[in-house]
Amino acid sequence: MPESFDKLEYLIYLNVAQTRIEQAPETIGKIRSLRHLNLSETGVRNLPEAFGGLRGCPVALDYWLNSKHCQGILQRKKNSKAVLELQGLENMRTLGVDNVDRISKKDAEKMQLQRMHKLEHLALRCNTDGKCTSTSREVVEDIFDHLNPNCGLKTLEITRYAGERFPRWMSDSDERRQLKNLAHLRLINLKCKSLQVLGLLPSLTDLEICGMDAITRFGKEPKGHALAFRALKKLTFCQMLNLESWPEDGAKCDSLEELSVIQCPKFQKLSMVACSIKRLNVCMSPHQLFSKEGLSGLANSKTMKSISISLCEDLSSSSDIDGLKLLSSLKKLEISGCDELESLPSGLVENLASLKTLSISRCSKLHRLFTPCDSLEQASMHISGLEELEISGCDELEGLFLDVEGLTSLKRLSVTGRIKLCDSTRRLSSIEVLEISGHDELESLLPGVVDSLPSLMSLSVVSCKLQDQDVLCLLKCTTLRSLRISDCPNVNDVHLNH
Repeated sequence: MPESFDKLEYLIYLNVAQTRIEQAPETIGKIRSLRHLNLSETGVRNLPEAFGGLRGCPVALDYWLNSKHCQGILQRKKNSKAVLELQGLENMRTLGVDNVDRISKKDAEKMQLQRMHKLEHLALRCNTDGKCTSTSREVVEDIFDHLNPNCGLKTLEITRYAGERFPRWMSDSDERRQLKNLAHLRLINLKCKSLQVLGLLPSLTDLEICGMDAITRFGKEPKGHALAFRALKKLTFCQMLNLESWPEDGAKCDSLEELSVIQCPKFQKLSMVACSIKRLNVCMSPHQLFSKEGLSGLANSKTMKSISISLCEDLSSSSDIDGLKLLSSLKKLEISGCDELESLPSGLVENLASLKTLSISRCSKLHRLFTPCDSLEQASMHISGLEELEISGCDELEGLFLDVEGLTSLKRLSVTGRIKLCDSTRRLSSIEVLEISGHDELESLLPGVVDSLPSLMSLSVVSCKLQDQDVLCLLKCTTLRSLRISDCPNVNDVHLNH
């Protein structure tokens, strides 16, 4: 950055986030009009000495302090510039500190985060290797105890914290009010053995817990007390290797709307009572979670509207996922990256009369939508209300149109990849929108398909093999109100809207 910055005497906003800048100009402290400075995710290791000229000015500063490169924090305490730079910057808005475990207790006190009254976003990251002694744990706990932020904090991220207890400013009853505005909390690879303090954060709406291997059950504390997350709306478990369940007498989340379970190999049971949950996302986790016992806490839920199942390697056509049948209000089901799935598990659609959208993608072995045990008539009858069907990256799928002939409410069909199509579409009279992309065997077949869809109003064909005569036939279709043909070799792009 040029040193001539001081000539921009009326500069109000400066954002250089996510750039390769390594040094801020010394003259920046002379720009008294500056109100917003974003240095986050840059190579700036130290604020210039002249930055002190901004103290007392209402600057909203976004800054990431990497203590690994700050000599005063690592070894040379006499030159603790990185810490002194933060003193007096009461208008700091966003602050990230790397290698917190290398900060001395004295330097942690000097940072005086509680005096940064505008601070809303704080990230504290340690660099521990997981091999901590009881002494080193106590040292880290002591350091964090002196990094208490102000009461206006809204977002907090803590990474690789080796302490067995949370910082006192999160757990002590006299100081917990300092986090009364905290809405977003992200905990990554912590060694804490209890989550009890988290349930007492009154404004917490978004909680992500990742890599906390000491936690086996959510919300069930050793003393028998259940946590109560009164405001929590979004909860994410990620890489929780020992998490097994959310027990019936576990955490209470009466406002929870979305739950995500990502890469939790032992998690098999949701027995909690969560009457308000609307969306469940499960990725790289056991299919047993979808059994009747696994989803017992969501049985007969009136609010559950959407479920996403992805990268569940053991999910197959014979898997027990009868728990989904209990979700009579389910409107959207997404299945992706389940390579052992050859067809939808038998009986899956029996009680999904409310299902409106079905999306299946990247299931490499899928060859039919329904199993031989499910007659097409029965399957179509059970999900007769289906309005949208999306199939993508399932190149072994055959007889798609035959499988969906009885879906009399189907309005939109989207097909991506080399799915085998046929012209048996005489009963698909309800389809209004057809989208086909990435199909290399569509030549001469598409006009016949379109002719068999009397209600078709919108057609999109992208990256497919077509001939000029195919396009001419499509242009003669009287029902089409929208036609899009793009990125198809041998033919020109077409974009028509009537």
